[in-house]
Amino acid sequence: MPGDELTYQPGLVGEFATPARRVVTIDSGPLSMLEALGAVDRVVAANDTDGGWSTLPATTRARIPLLPRRFPTLADILSHAPDLVVAGDNEAFGDDALGTRAALARRGIRSFLLTEAALEDAPVITPATIHSTIDDTVVLGHVLGLADRADTVTARWRTRIDAVAARARRNPPRRVFVLDMPRNDDVLTAGGAAVVTDLLRRVGGEPVTADRPFTYGWVPWHQLATGARPHVLLVSDYGPLDVADKLDRLRARPEITAWRVGDLPAVVLPLRDTVEGANNIDALEHLATAFAALPNDTGLIDQDVEPTGQDVEPTGQDVEPTDQPERP
Repeated sequence: MPGDELTYQPGLVGEFATPARRVVTIDSGPLSMLEALGAVDRVVAANDTDGGWSTLPATTRARIPLLPRRFPTLADILSHAPDLVVAGDNEAFGDDALGTRAALARRGIRSFLLTEAALEDAPVITPATIHSTIDDTVVLGHVLGLADRADTVTARWRTRIDAVAARARRNPPRRVFVLDMPRNDDVLTAGGAAVVTDLLRRVGGEPVTADRPFTYGWVPWHQLATGARPHVLLVSDYGPLDVADKLDRLRARPEITAWRVGDLPAVVLPLRDTVEGANNIDALEHLATAFAALPNDTGLIDQDVEPTGQDVEPTGQDVEPTDQPERP
């Protein structure tokens, strides 16, 4: 970072003259979208930050070289001769990474930034939702010359989303704490602008940090102590700590003793399923099933909280930016 003003612009930057044929993907969300569109054969290099590359079939992994770092430099990608870079984090276009998107465009390399990724550290944040995933997939399909396929794929996703809404209406509303990554003084968790917040709302959940104006951000432990106790934990499975370690560290925090963490049910999902990407649809169905299986005495949110399971569009209300340190 800091890049330029285009760092925070979602969607395509660069002239759309011909369909993209040689694609570099950064993070799991873009790779999952290429796979959903049947275009993973166009990926010429990728990283494996969230484990997206690792889940591909072995024959596909053998064909797609891994980038040498999470945020590659321009020199790292030039040998792959890409005509498009699709990124799931705006830091990919920082001064210490690929450089500005305008400079890439001048080289004939188009760039596409997912909506949720564009919100990180942005001057103004409007929440990302599962519709962001759908809309970005449709636009990406056009960029790849696969518009019809994108329409078919996203129509199926909409059908599955509607099916979840129908059954999630029976779920009572519950408060959720999204446990992404704990550390000594604070914890990385989801705020009101994250796709995972929208997923949770659709199945009856409301993150206890949904009032925070970020996608993901670090929250001091003592600030959590002043809020309401969650009824459910959603644990992101990734990174240097496994799920058991994360839960142990959560239980050990003296600031949130009142949460009685050991009594809270935990739902576990890989991070790649809850950040924006094609896996969001599977994640939504998994959450709907997991929340339906919770006992009804897991505690209910006050009835003034908006019920979930409905197809809720973002309000469009702007919120102030917040610094968001890089995910470990």
